[in-house]
Amino acid sequence: MLLGPGDFYLMLPITACTGFLGASFAVVPTSMLADIADLDTLESGEDRAAWYFAVWSFVVKVGQSVGPALAFALLAWVGYDPSEGATNTESEILGLRMLYSFGPAIGFALCALIAWNYPLSRERHQAIRAQLQAVRASGSGTDQAS
Repeated sequence: MLLGPGDFYLMLPITACTGFLGASFAVVPTSMLADIADLDTLESGEDRAAWYFAVWSFVVKVGQSVGPALAFALLAWVGYDPSEGATNTESEILGLRMLYSFGPAIGFALCALIAWNYPLSRERHQAIRAQLQAVRASGSGTDQAS
């Protein structure tokens, strides 16, 4: 919000940190999904991990297709013109800054709320894995065991 034209070297570390931290949103949900698949296998007796990952992959692809359209719609809503040679007013630049600064922050906050209430702690997942191993060792109960 406080940077302006020519502040490239001030913006560079901000952008690098944003990209690095944003990458965790590709890794962490997949890890959480694997935990959920283990819980489902234990509760249902069926190994449906592939189904979970297929649905997750579809949702990610929908998000990746809808996200840019939403971003460009919001830029148009604030009047920002990204075309080369366009002259944007101060209010349009402020709109761009607000969207760039607060849009991702709101999305990350929503993700944090979801993760905060995630019911599978490390200890609970270890117990689930131990139960799955016991079921597999006994040779009954899940499709994985066969």
